[in-house]
Amino acid sequence: MEDVGIFICTAKNAAGYVTMKSTLSVVTRPVIEEFKNVTSQTKANAILTCRATGDPAPDIKFHKIGNRNPFEISPHHDARIFVNHKKEEGVTTATLKITDVTRNDDGLYRCVAYNNRARSESLGHLTVEFPPTFLNTPMREAWSWDSRPVNLSCVAEAIPNATITWFIEGPTESSWWNYTGMVDQFPNMKQSGSKSFSSLEIHPTKRVEPKSYRGYKCVATNKLGLAEHRIQLREARKPGPMLEAIINEKTATSIAYKLIGPVEDGGLPIKAFVAQLRKNGATWETSEIKSWPVNRQIFVINNLESTETYYVRFAAENEVGLGDWALEKKETLPKKSAPDAPIITNEVHGVAITAYPDRFELIWKIPSDNGEEIFRYEITYTPVRNVTIRIGIHVKNEWEPVGRKLMDRADVKPAGSHRHVLRKLSPDTFYLAEVRAQNKVGLSSPGKLVFKTANMPGDAWRPLRSPVKSSSAIVTTSHITYSISISISLLLSLFRCSFS
Repeated sequence: MEDVGIFICTAKNAAGYVTMKSTLSVVTRPVIEEFKNVTSQTKANAILTCRATGDPAPDIKFHKIGNRNPFEISPHHDARIFVNHKKEEGVTTATLKITDVTRNDDGLYRCVAYNNRARSESLGHLTVEFPPTFLNTPMREAWSWDSRPVNLSCVAEAIPNATITWFIEGPTESSWWNYTGMVDQFPNMKQSGSKSFSSLEIHPTKRVEPKSYRGYKCVATNKLGLAEHRIQLREARKPGPMLEAIINEKTATSIAYKLIGPVEDGGLPIKAFVAQLRKNGATWETSEIKSWPVNRQIFVINNLESTETYYVRFAAENEVGLGDWALEKKETLPKKSAPDAPIITNEVHGVAITAYPDRFELIWKIPSDNGEEIFRYEITYTPVRNVTIRIGIHVKNEWEPVGRKLMDRADVKPAGSHRHVLRKLSPDTFYLAEVRAQNKVGLSSPGKLVFKTANMPGDAWRPLRSPVKSSSAIVTTSHITYSISISISLLLSLFRCSFS
């Protein structure tokens, strides 16, 4: 620094001399002399002080690690935070004041000192002390049965760390028992850990089991206060009886039920519904048991014998075990028959549509086979038009064939639904499609669908919201076209006759 000052340069010759003055300034790198860790408490104030030297005196900014923007001297978006600077003879002192401190203010802070040539930085930590809290302890109840050991646990967040003690609640509530003094009196209980995380292991043996099912209190304390968290230990039981088993479908080889579970789940979630099935004359002890997860909507018993009589009963199951059997039913299966009618599932509002003028894809669900395996589907499709029929004062609309019936066949595929594309169709035409399933017994009743082909490829023909009215308008046009065609044919015939 002794080199700082004014220097004079003199140049002379025989004619005279000239002088020039120049100032030498020495810039020094900022040095942070002080930025200490700070401890505060929630709802109190915290002041972080950063002192730096340099020439020229540096400017200072504060950053919180994890936040992109620094804290500004101007009013901050957080009204609790204030920044102040003071420069004096090459020394800058800056303070970051946080009022009404919260737990979110805890963390690392960076002090950055800089001038026009260099910068330096240092880290300091703000520790926010707070009383214990059990916000991250989700356990509110626990379950045990048949003398199974169970762990009750609690997590106490606190700075400084909390000390955890367990208390037992019950008939002696007027005189709380500190568990640490109960080892001899309650040998079936054992506490593990006392700082931040603690667990209480309970063995509800037959001798003390009734006394074990009660409330337990986890208490955490530090110099700022205490917090309590209660956990109820309950005795789990088997589920109650099933409410209802409603037949959804009965075929020659299967029965499908809709099951309604019990009112009483025993304290633990129902994990399965169970059915037991026996033939007429057999005993329950040797009979088959079938289980399903409870999230199923329909519960099916397969591989049964046609015309046979069965007895079925139901129960619910949880972790404790199988509830009592209930709803015993007698079921006699029908003889084998033709399949049920396929259900065509194409999206439809009265009439299904296709964007193609020459083809249409039919989609249907595989129907019940009624005891004999389906080996083929028979598909027919017929050009139709919609006609209005009046019977007295009543009016109804029907689809009337206007061409010959055509037939396709589709082999069975191992899938949950079937598809088949009808090809070589006429454009701008209504068709009635029928799908029948076939097994060894015979053909099913048809699943039916009316669809319309497009006038040209990609024709965005809208679905009919009101099929009767809309199709009537279309039929009128069809009648006009049909009449014109007949008239032209008659004229041509007369012309040929006259020419002859």
